[in-house]
Amino acid sequence: MNKNSDKVLLSVLTAEIDNIFLKIRKADLVIRQELLLLSQAKFDCFKKIDIPDINGERLKEIINKIPLQNLSRDEYLIYMLDNESSSIFQLLEEYNCYLDSRKTAQEEDYIKLRNLDEQLCYCIRRLGAMIYHLNSHLNLLTALLINQSIQLDKQQVGMKNGKIT
Repeated sequence: MNKNSDKVLLSVLTAEIDNIFLKIRKADLVIRQELLLLSQAKFDCFKKIDIPDINGERLKEIINKIPLQNLSRDEYLIYMLDNESSSIFQLLEEYNCYLDSRKTAQEEDYIKLRNLDEQLCYCIRRLGAMIYHLNSHLNLLTALLINQSIQLDKQQVGMKNGKIT
């Protein structure tokens, strides 16, 4: 892979992470509003809103296209992606499972729905924190790779001019 394709992949990955973060933020707003209505027993105002799930496979496909040597520059990135107990993919799966359970829950079963919403709220917070950290580390990795490519370009220019810099 060349440096331009690495930059493109990292840009696509960053866009996908931003998209997931926005979906999580919207879900958080919906769930917190529902929990507020359910805790105040305002059942007449309550209407269960469908929240779309997040496609973790698309994220995984993008990440798998990035060379491992680039990802391994940041150990925390590898931890977030590969840790069996708390990888980002595990959290996305958990989030989608809560959404599936929530979709099948009856709107009139307020106690069950409230319990599901509380669990989903906790999951959203964990997933949001993981996505935020992943985004930060990807930004650092992008800066590192851009800086490395600038250094390589300078070395190549120096060698072409007969100079070693």
